Amino acid sequence: MTGVLAGREEPYQGHEGLLEYLNDVNEMWDEIKLTAAEFHPLSESRLVVFGRVIARRELAVIDAPNAWLWEVAEDRIRSARVFGDPHSARELIG
Repeated sequence: MTGVLAGREEPYQGHEGLLEYLNDVNEMWDEIKLTAAEFHPLSESRLVVFGRVIARRELAVIDAPNAWLWEVAEDRIRSARVFGDPHSARELIG
């Protein structure tokens, strides 16, 4: 949602992308809270997490289910993918 509101057409990538994302979050939201509820390991390096996002900007509030795919290697986050539609992330776990 943050990228869409910020007018991005491509994913955030690399260290610069992370800084751009954090800047966009700061610009788009007065408050944002991500809550993880379910964890589903796909492998040693991949994890699907289901939860909710609550974001507020002035009087507008978004409260929606969400999912994330985390990939790690060598104790570092390699990628994080956001699924605005958690049902599509469920396909990853079968």
